[in-house]
Amino acid sequence: MWPACILVIAIGIAGVAAHLIESRRIPKKRERFQQRDPLSLEQLYTTYFGAGVVSRERFEFLWNAVAATLKLDPNRLRPSDRFDTELSPVEGHLVEDELIDLTEFYVNECNRMGIAADSKPQTLDEFIRLLGNPTL
Repeated sequence: MWPACILVIAIGIAGVAAHLIESRRIPKKRERFQQRDPLSLEQLYTTYFGAGVVSRERFEFLWNAVAATLKLDPNRLRPSDRFDTELSPVEGHLVEDELIDLTEFYVNECNRMGIAADSKPQTLDEFIRLLGNPTL
């Protein structure tokens, strides 16, 4: 009986610790973008992708998918954001980062579109341009 109680308490403590670590990691990640002026999706689209690069609907779908997956404000992201810098995991945290989920999304979209997932985008701009044409 006692070993079971001790195990339950240990699992509960581990869960609370994991929650505390997670609750500190995401705000640290978001701090990287707080100095930026927010841009609407319309501003982002017309400034960076409006010249026939990708449809507005596809742009908004991909941009919002990236922001939601990475748990970031879509209005503070920029096409030049690099996955190994601005969008990289927060150092000092042992929790897996959302980039793993975004990689799965990227591979699934490539498979759905019938394109090879060999090319690994380095920036958000490359990500949008590579996945921007859903009819490939």
